[in-house]
Amino acid sequence: LRADRSGGAMDLPSAPVEVDFDIETHRGTTYLGGLLITEDGRSRYEPVIDWRGTDEGERTVLAALFDRFAEWSGDDVVVYHWTDYEPRTLGEAAARYGLTVPGSPSVEAWFDDHAVDLCEWCRQHLVSPNGFSLKTIAPLCGFEWRDDDPGGLQSEIWFERLRDGDEDMAQRLLAYNEDDVIAQLAVRRWVRGQDDGRGPGSAIASALEWGSDPPS
Repeated sequence: LRADRSGGAMDLPSAPVEVDFDIETHRGTTYLGGLLITEDGRSRYEPVIDWRGTDEGERTVLAALFDRFAEWSGDDVVVYHWTDYEPRTLGEAAARYGLTVPGSPSVEAWFDDHAVDLCEWCRQHLVSPNGFSLKTIAPLCGFEWRDDDPGGLQSEIWFERLRDGDEDMAQRLLAYNEDDVIAQLAVRRWVRGQDDGRGPGSAIASALEWGSDPPS
């Protein structure tokens, strides 16, 4: 349900190139940044990884990600993330290493200028009695994770198992991260698919107008 009576199209930012972004961390150290790049109706997943889980490895991941971000500083690209975890975590790490996105005064400034917090967008436009976790919203839009037990805390355990020699955990972590970014895309595609001719989201019923009978 939409959170207002306005009807019509929802203002969901879009661009010719859309990038869904999600990081994986272990004890606060970023070791994986997943990028789902969608252009001309096709999507490709590009992970930036350093499995060491060390400060040196994190710095390597951040430097590579920031170079990509610098490439995506024009109006033809928009980057999506879920909650403020990505800009906050990367901003804090960048300050530790003296890094930033080339051409931007800070990581936070780059996100403010070129990225969209898709979770916050959902909070502003939709009603979800069970909260706004990606694991809550995406299944309502028809998406399911491949893993039987997906979650950030679980991924910390998988990373520990990887460091203990279980090499299968690397693929599990990559699949989980890939599904997270695909889930973000699934939310946008669902909203854009709810179109009665007035634009994306226009067919979503308003919670303020929903009486005792659910909308058909």
